[in-house]
Amino acid sequence: MSQPESADTVYDPIRKRQVAATPEEAVRQAVLRYLIDTLKVPSNLIGVEYSLANLEPGNFRRVDIVVWRPGRGQLAPWLLVECKEPRVRIDDAAALQAGGYLKKIPSRFVMLSNGADTRYLERNGDGYALARGLPFYAPE
Repeated sequence: MSQPESADTVYDPIRKRQVAATPEEAVRQAVLRYLIDTLKVPSNLIGVEYSLANLEPGNFRRVDIVVWRPGRGQLAPWLLVECKEPRVRIDDAAALQAGGYLKKIPSRFVMLSNGADTRYLERNGDGYALARGLPFYAPE
């Protein structure tokens, strides 16, 4: 159930609280709706502003969105998403930022989005290659 929004906040269904309605947050919320409504990702397997301190104490960087997938008795990273506000280009700098996160959370897919421009990458051997999109979510 969503909460009432004000002009300066928006309800985040994953964090279950009001958050500041920044341009980047609008992109993040649109991505979340796409993941949940279109790709059918269960909301309990989505992490928003996922702290890398969970994996490496003292690392205070946060990943915009991580989608986990159960398989072989444990959760594995399926998708890492880096969101930018609409005026920020999706370029090498955004890809490098996501690449730094991938060292700690090696997901199968990567999504980079500013709302108007969205790029998808899929793991290909030791690296990542451009992909046309993301598949529907399914447990392994």
